[in-house]
Amino acid sequence: QILDDTFISGATYTLGVWTGILYSGYDDVWSVYFTGEDYEINLIETSGNAPAESWEQVNLVYTATMADAGKKIGIKMYGDGYVSFDSVTVSYLAPPAQGIIIPDAGFDDHVLSVGGYIYLDDSSYTGSWQSDSGWAWVDYMYYQDGLELEALSGNQKVYGGESYIFQILDETFIPGATYTLSVWTGLLWSGEADGWWLYFTGEDYTDDLIETSGSAPVGDWEQASLMYTAAAADAGKKIGIKMYGDSYVAFDSVTLSYTVGGVVVAPRGPDPVDGAVGVPLGSSLSWT
Repeated sequence: QILDDTFISGATYTLGVWTGILYSGYDDVWSVYFTGEDYEINLIETSGNAPAESWEQVNLVYTATMADAGKKIGIKMYGDGYVSFDSVTVSYLAPPAQGIIIPDAGFDDHVLSVGGYIYLDDSSYTGSWQSDSGWAWVDYMYYQDGLELEALSGNQKVYGGESYIFQILDETFIPGATYTLSVWTGLLWSGEADGWWLYFTGEDYTDDLIETSGSAPVGDWEQASLMYTAAAADAGKKIGIKMYGDSYVAFDSVTLSYTVGGVVVAPRGPDPVDGAVGVPLGSSLSWT
């Protein structure tokens, strides 16, 4: 079978199947494989001999590589004439602290001096974020008049500038997984427009999958979140995240977590303000 589920880079998968042979005296060899999306492309295999008139479980373990990420999982078996198979299972364990890392999640990769700022569309900007217009900007205490919002992680934050601010991540959607995008929002001054919007997008940042919106608090920070459950059509597609803010609405400390198989993969980078780190992921898929 070529499953709808896709490989997670660094996750260790175990294919289990019970084998037996109907009669003694017959050829009893079995082979088990993980494959690519083409069943003839073997990623790893093992083989052995089935017990006569009995059952024995065999297991094959494979750790997915970066090249496997987002590709469908293939499983395959081969047996001599009277070798039987039953009760096939696939389980996996993701590596510890393997949450989704958002590059430049705290807007500090482009280093500024105190009082400095830079627009995201400036040709000299070296951070990971993109903008659809020239008005979103990163600052380091540019407004030094006692009304400044201090950054939550690092020294810098980004202002919406009535612009879309986005990234298309290298990580891909897992069908059925529920993703939570969180970001801290704040408004520099009272009397200014205070709207913010969050989005999950497809690989084209204009392809909005889901959105939410709200109002930023004046002179303070508040965390906003958006949840999205990936559909089968999202499988293997890169995850897009996007924000929009009115001119003086600030964003900081962006995190992305997901739940799959009832287990939460915690946010990664920047270090969340509560000090949380990633946790191991374990899940099981089975066919009988």
